[in-house]
Amino acid sequence: MMSKLAIEKCGGPLEALTSLFRSERFTHQDMANASAMMSQNGKPHKEQSIEDIINFMLNEWGIGMDNAIATDSDGVLSWVYDSMAFLTKNPCIIGFILKHNNGEWRAVKRLEDTWEWQLNKQSWDRVERHEIINKIMGYKCPTYIIWKQWIPLKKWIKDFRPFYIRSSDTEASSRWEYEPTSCWMPQKMVYTGHDKNIAKILKRWASPCLISNAKQFIALSPGSDGWDQETIMEFDSLPVGTVADRLSGLVQKTIETHISNNPQQKAEIMPFVAHALMTVATKFGIKINHRQLSAFQLDDFDLDRDELRKYDKELSKIK
Repeated sequence: MMSKLAIEKCGGPLEALTSLFRSERFTHQDMANASAMMSQNGKPHKEQSIEDIINFMLNEWGIGMDNAIATDSDGVLSWVYDSMAFLTKNPCIIGFILKHNNGEWRAVKRLEDTWEWQLNKQSWDRVERHEIINKIMGYKCPTYIIWKQWIPLKKWIKDFRPFYIRSSDTEASSRWEYEPTSCWMPQKMVYTGHDKNIAKILKRWASPCLISNAKQFIALSPGSDGWDQETIMEFDSLPVGTVADRLSGLVQKTIETHISNNPQQKAEIMPFVAHALMTVATKFGIKINHRQLSAFQLDDFDLDRDELRKYDKELSKIK
C-alpha cells in the first residue's frame, strides 16, 4: 500500500480542495487567515492541526468538513454515514478528501449521479458508487466528507420564508425561530404560559395530525371551537417500554407476514426496513460494521455484479 501511495502523488490539501471544487477557491493566504482567526479565538498556532485550519476555513464559507470514518477503542474502523446510494441523492454532498499525510491528500468528487476517484495530480477514474466505501476504507487514513451546510435550509432562504426549528434536546415550550428580516439570525422563543395563543395558531391548520408524548398517542382534528381529540393508545396501564416492545413485535410480525404473502415486494420493502434500523442504531450510538455487508465487500461473498446493481437500484428508489 505504501508503494502505491508513493506513486500516486495527488498534492496537498489545497490541491485536493481545488480538485474537489473544480476551481481555486482557497489559497495559502486563506489558510493563514484562518489560522490567525483561530489564534484570536483562543487556540494557539502550535496547537492547530492542518485539519483544524482547513475545517475552520471551510466553515467560514458555509462548507462542512466532518469525519467519515470512526475508530473505536480496539482500533476497528467503521463508516459513519449512510450508503453511497443515499449520499449520492443528497444535494448537500460535494465529495470526500483523504489525508495520507500532511502533504499528500486525495479527492473523491461527485459529478451529479456519478463519482470520480483522484489517481494523481492529472488523472481521475470513474468509480461505481457501491465501490467507494470499500476503496476509502482500504487506505485506513483520515477521511472527511465535504458538504454544503446551507442546502437543507435553501428552500426557505431562497423563497425568503421564515422557518422554525425544534430538536430532541430543545427545552419544552420553546423553539428557535429564523426570520428573513433579520437575515435568519437565530432567536430562541419560549412559549410557556401562552397556551391560548398557541391554540389559536393551531386552529389555522386545515388537516388532522397525530401527536404523541410519554403517555399516549392522540389524533387531533380541527373543529369550529378548537381541536377535537381522540386517544388512539394510552400508556398508563403499562410501562412505556413494555408498550413499545409489544408494538415493535406486532409491526415486525405484520411485515414478515406481508412479505411471506407477497414475496415479490420483499426487495422493495427491505431497504426501508434496513434504513429504519440504521436510524435506531445511529440514534443510540450503536456501531454497525458496514464492511460485513456483501454490498460493500464483494471478495468475501459469492455475489455477482448484476445482483449488486439490482440491490443498488432498489436502494435508489427510496426517497
